[in-house]
Amino acid sequence: MQNAFTYEIESYVDEEIGLRRFRWRLKDPAATDFAASHTFATKREATKDAEIALARARQRGRLRP
Repeated sequence: MQNAFTYEIESYVDEEIGLRRFRWRLKDPAATDFAASHTFATKREATKDAEIALARARQRGRLRP
């Protein structure tokens, strides 16, 4: 069950600064989502942070801030 956690990277345009930003969202099999509280300038940065958050969620066995 722990391996069922996944993440996705979201892209959007920040209206205030007019630049594209990225953020990650973790998902679990129970359809619970947890989104990053901060954004990243590059997809690479967001992916790296998401992978760290995903590893922590797998160690705990659940999603939490």
